[in-house]
Amino acid sequence: REIKDGKKLVRMWNQTIVDTVGISFPNSDFHNAITSNYISKEEPLEQLIQIGKGIDSFFKQDPKANKKYYKAMVLDKNIVKEVKTESKGFFSKLFGK
Repeated sequence: REIKDGKKLVRMWNQTIVDTVGISFPNSDFHNAITSNYISKEEPLEQLIQIGKGIDSFFKQDPKANKKYYKAMVLDKNIVKEVKTESKGFFSKLFGK
């Protein structure tokens, strides 16, 4: 399916990253670090930034974790979930609110 909404694409990307790390490293400190940062924000770009900060922070706290969590993750297209975007009402679109 074609995606024409950038916000929707970033939401789907973020969720797929979190889900893929969860599948690759279930119940791990690494997955928890990413998830806790991800859920702290609502805006998709802010979530993406928080995911990145969570990864950076995790590996700075425990540099030896690189060896444990350094492995290729497989992106399974079957776990990609289509997210719904907020739809604005007619008057909100009309008046830009």
